[in-house]
Amino acid sequence: MIGNALRIALLSLAVGAANAHAQALTSSALAGAALVSDWRSSAAAGAVPHVTGERAGAPAPRSSSSAERSVASLSTLEAAALVGSHRGQPTVVILYGTGCPRSEAMFPGFTALAGRHAPRNVAFLAFAVDRVAEDVPGFLARYNAPFEPVYVKPREAAGEMAGAMATIGMQIPDAWNMPHVAVIDASGQVVGEWDGTTNLRAIDAALSSLP
Repeated sequence: MIGNALRIALLSLAVGAANAHAQALTSSALAGAALVSDWRSSAAAGAVPHVTGERAGAPAPRSSSSAERSVASLSTLEAAALVGSHRGQPTVVILYGTGCPRSEAMFPGFTALAGRHAPRNVAFLAFAVDRVAEDVPGFLARYNAPFEPVYVKPREAAGEMAGAMATIGMQIPDAWNMPHVAVIDASGQVVGEWDGTTNLRAIDAALSSLP
């Protein structure tokens, strides 16, 4: 009798957690849809240029689609160095997984944020950290994401990602979740960081607060 009661209680908790997770993803999708709608309206009016994660003044990217681009495979330290090379430019760092449902739910919003903040010369650096490098271009193309396809060899050792990103001021937990997002100002200071985020509006607000 006690065993059945315990099983029922655990099942109830699991269902409640699943419902809460689904509601969070739904809220994220709705927020992303609103941002996407705003971005498309601006794009239709000609107010949004093409966006990449490249530095200002860099040559225009190839005309090929994301699905046709080759993938840059980096170590965690190389990824941190790439972020650091954008000092002097507001930067958004996105650590995501091509097989992560939360990352998939957030990506339309990330694409919209890149479009919204393109006139302010914000760099978006998106690093895929799971599965295999070959999955990255197709994933970006699926969401029409204007980010360069970069793959970081995932979690090569315990705490390695946290240690590498700590060199540029990010604070990643040892047991971290995707997508992990940081907003860095032009001086190289991290002004906002979210682990396993579903809060697009907080990211947008942090970007909007930058001079």
